Amino acid sequence: MSDADRTIVIKNYDNLALTHYEKSVIEDAGIDCFISGDNMAQPFTMFAPIGGIKLHIYEKDAEKALEILNSLGK
Repeated sequence: MSDADRTIVIKNYDNLALTHYEKSVIEDAGIDCFISGDNMAQPFTMFAPIGGIKLHIYEKDAEKALEILNSLGK
């Protein structure tokens, strides 16, 4: 597996709506991403505060994705 094919968790969430919003912003910038853990965080909310929902991207896109996510907080 090359670095271009490796995925990483770019951010953990405890809020599904925020996860989907930030995922859509990342995708609008042309970065492929996906969410995991949302199926457990919804019915078992006790898992959500410990980062039950995760946003994954390809490692090669990490720098650009972090810039985008950091700009949302401003």
